[in-house]
Amino acid sequence: MTQQPEWGIRFSRFFLVPQRVILSIMGFFAILNAYTMRICLSVAITELVVKKNHTDDDGSTAVCVADDLDSESSSGGEYEWSEELQGYILSSFYIGYILTHIPGGLLAEKFGGKWTLSLGILSTAFFTVITPLAIIHGGATWLIVVRILMGIGEGTTFPALSVLLAQWVPIKERGKLGALVLGGGQVGTILGNLLSGILLDAYDWPVVFYFFGGIGLVWFVIF
Repeated sequence: MTQQPEWGIRFSRFFLVPQRVILSIMGFFAILNAYTMRICLSVAITELVVKKNHTDDDGSTAVCVADDLDSESSSGGEYEWSEELQGYILSSFYIGYILTHIPGGLLAEKFGGKWTLSLGILSTAFFTVITPLAIIHGGATWLIVVRILMGIGEGTTFPALSVLLAQWVPIKERGKLGALVLGGGQVGTILGNLLSGILLDAYDWPVVFYFFGGIGLVWFVIF
């Protein structure tokens, strides 16, 4: 059986919190972190690309120059990525994501769900943190590569958590504790979109990736 971290054992004994509940709470935050790291690019990309509109009658694309925009609004970024290319960038994550679902389950059963989950979140956090470097030095090509690698790491999350819940949670409690863990996806989606917008309004776009990637690294250290 996968061992709980020593701090979790001490915590559960002092507060009479079952270890399976602590595991479920950490699983909730694992999925929450995974979703925030996954979707933050969907918001940040609005500050990366040059803003365009398609209002011309002949169907041509017109670029909104700074004078045409409100003085307090952003004119977008410096990257002239087409809508098609943006679609490739945003969907590239799932190329890696689907590759590690079954291998992730096999690894969790053989080596334990704890390390399979932990290393998956760690790799996702690492590639999230270096995303700005990939964009600045490699453009769209390296961004797509990094997103695929992020997907490979995050693809182990649900298989590893499934193994952990099966090992630690009694059958009668799997419904409610499983719902708690899976709820991290919805909360992560809300917070990822909300906080990304707040961070973009206050700081430069790289801060979004440093923030969410940093939280993922903190989760790894605690778990």
